[in-house]
Amino acid sequence: MKKFLLSSAIAVTFALFSACGDDSSSGPEEIESSSSVEAEDESSSSVEEEGKSSSSHSGEGAPESSEESGDAKSSSSEAKKGESSSSEEGEESSSSDVIASSSGTTQSIGSEGAWEYLNPDIDYGEFTDKRDGQTYKTVTIGSQTWMAQNLNYDYNKGTAKSYCYEDKADSCAKYGRLYLWSAAMDSAGVFSTSGKGCGYYGNSCSASGTIRGVCPEGWHLPSQYEYDVMINYIDNSYTKGQSGYRYSTSAGQYLKSQSGWSESGNGYDTYGFSALPAGSRYGYGSFDNAGNDAYFWSSSEDYSYLAYYMYLYYGYEIALLNSNYKYYAFSVRCVQN
Repeated sequence: MKKFLLSSAIAVTFALFSACGDDSSSGPEEIESSSSVEAEDESSSSVEEEGKSSSSHSGEGAPESSEESGDAKSSSSEAKKGESSSSEEGEESSSSDVIASSSGTTQSIGSEGAWEYLNPDIDYGEFTDKRDGQTYKTVTIGSQTWMAQNLNYDYNKGTAKSYCYEDKADSCAKYGRLYLWSAAMDSAGVFSTSGKGCGYYGNSCSASGTIRGVCPEGWHLPSQYEYDVMINYIDNSYTKGQSGYRYSTSAGQYLKSQSGWSESGNGYDTYGFSALPAGSRYGYGSFDNAGNDAYFWSSSEDYSYLAYYMYLYYGYEIALLNSNYKYYAFSVRCVQN
């Protein structure tokens, strides 16, 4: 694994995020991020390319308006305590191995494809999402219990959509689904009102407190501060409670899975978070960076166009928090209430 020296962190970071318009896979990708909406077109200040993978997100458009089908379900569970016994109104369950979306894409609902990438030395918990019958591994890191794999619930309500990488069923089974921020927040209010109306590009969100979002019952979409807490537990030199762009120079290597990353980019997976490089989906519908990058939405908004996420990259040991456009589709990890 590459050694990421603290003394060169700033220089490497800016080199990592400076490539603009490069669609190759040879270097870190540029995903636009910003501390102000007005500066979206500026590459040096508000569209910081920090923490991105090998192909550019520059020039991507707003969310698509076509509607896809899919209902959300809920379940409550605790790590190692088995399945919950209740489900919510309006939920649809399925025991089949595949489902078909309105776009005609066959999508796997099984989440077991990620299990082969878990750390065999970790004693994982387990729970079942009663909405669709998928079983997930869980792990406790410090005071928090996290899902040890990405959420794979098929949420599609109006413009709030989720996707399999490149619309392939085996990608969903391995990586989980990629969610627009509106889908991650459950902007349709299917499961709770905490994130209702949130996530639409250009509209500010007044949500606060714990946001269940698309997560199963008893779980919620982590805030940026909850990512801070986890990173600080792993790297106590990282200061939690910050805002804007920030990163740990070392936590990424302990969060990444021991296999599944490009080149020599695998991690130690010391704590069993087992992050896989699921890539992302751009605003106009193209997919990129599976194998290289992992992006995880938070419930924290940063202006009306942007929301915070955690980022891991195959080439370095960083764990980075920054904001990005809501119309990108990223992975979701849920944390237990």
